[in-house]
Amino acid sequence: MKAAIVGFTGLVLLCASTFASADPITITFDELPGNITPIPNGYQGFNWSSFGDLNPLVENTCPSGYCNAIVSSPNVAYNARGEVAFMSLAGEGTFTLNHGYFAGAWNDGLTINVQGFAGGATGTKLDDTTFVVDTSGPTLETFNWSGIDTVRFFSFGGVPHPGYAGAGTHFVLDNLAVDTTPEPTSLMLLATGVAAVALRRRRQNPAR
Repeated sequence: MKAAIVGFTGLVLLCASTFASADPITITFDELPGNITPIPNGYQGFNWSSFGDLNPLVENTCPSGYCNAIVSSPNVAYNARGEVAFMSLAGEGTFTLNHGYFAGAWNDGLTINVQGFAGGATGTKLDDTTFVVDTSGPTLETFNWSGIDTVRFFSFGGVPHPGYAGAGTHFVLDNLAVDTTPEPTSLMLLATGVAAVALRRRRQNPAR
């Protein structure tokens, strides 16, 4: 009986561990309409604040950093109105922010500050980095931040690129690689509960 309890508990914990190890995904934004609309909450398992999606070739925003920053066609993401933008895990758990491609939409020398939090945007700040991008093409930025559930993006500064029709401190984002890690809480509780019940029955019936 004890061996069965240990075996079953181990199986449930193994399932929990497997559930917690999700495959990395690359968020390309290419499945979205691309018509300068807000990215909907739930897209790729995340909630999005002040993020829009754009197909620059269709929306006549070329020449610009929007066009030059495309990594996978046809869409890119951007911070709407140049505002501070957030992405957060839609469910429980944490994720790893691996890397992404960034550019300035209108400004060369655009500064982007990225921060990673646990416990939401008002929670504990675990990571913080600042880098500079141009409008000429995508720049790969590597983070490898784990144990976070929210990311804050803030862009500022730079100078307008000559000849571009638009203006502002918008950044462009494409092919953001993440690795989600859902919390296996329910499975852990199930394993603990099953083991406790089985042990209680064994104590009540020691001859079995």
